[in-house]
Amino acid sequence: MSSFSIAPGDPCWIDLVTADPQRSKEFYAALFGWSYDGWDEQAVDGYIMAFKDGGTVAGMVENGGGSGYPDSWTTYLRADGIAAVAAAVPGHGGRVLIGPMVVSAQGSMALVADPSGATVGLWQPGLHPGFGVHGLPGSAVRHQLLASDYDASVAFYNNAFGWETQAGNGPDGQRRATLGAGPHATAAIIDASADLPAQAPGHWQVAFGVDDADAAAAAAAALGARVLSPVGEDGHGRSATLADPTGAVFQIAQLP
Repeated sequence: MSSFSIAPGDPCWIDLVTADPQRSKEFYAALFGWSYDGWDEQAVDGYIMAFKDGGTVAGMVENGGGSGYPDSWTTYLRADGIAAVAAAVPGHGGRVLIGPMVVSAQGSMALVADPSGATVGLWQPGLHPGFGVHGLPGSAVRHQLLASDYDASVAFYNNAFGWETQAGNGPDGQRRATLGAGPHATAAIIDASADLPAQAPGHWQVAFGVDDADAAAAAAAALGARVLSPVGEDGHGRSATLADPTGAVFQIAQLP
């Protein structure tokens, strides 16, 4: 398993809300080699824990028909003292959507919206610290916010979560701010205002590591995924944007 540390404010977990948990399990197992188990029965009913080589990589839960939300991946940031962190969110331009709430002894969670409308989760670890594997093939390697309001989003994450971002430009000229530098960056905020439809909110996107992006994209398509953005160079290497069989969007990123 990978050796890494998760500081307060860092991405610490991801989970998938899916209309068809069985189909999603089969898809990601075939694509990334994941295995599965149930979670704490006192926590979220029906929550599925995904593993890669024995380490936790993601969660899954069924998207009930009445939720009104599309299937999607959610990135969670570590929030020690989650009640205080969530209480400060409105003062920095965000909104608290759910919680904070205790999820058994595993930890506590909340969902908030940032100034660009993107939903991001908060997780205060209890027994579940978050990622057991990160940065390796078959696990999350990058977390980036495609922001409709870049300046407000950078200020929000710096002030609400104590980020110290480093500003720069991507290979396509887009403004971006990273949490950490270069290959050690744990998250990025990208100015997507010119790419998102008018009035569309921003959104977080997770990238999973693969050994060969072209082969992984072809395999994903054969398993029922849609290729939204074909494999190409993105400044970090070769990557592609895909939608899984129930429509949840994610990226694959070829590792060195």
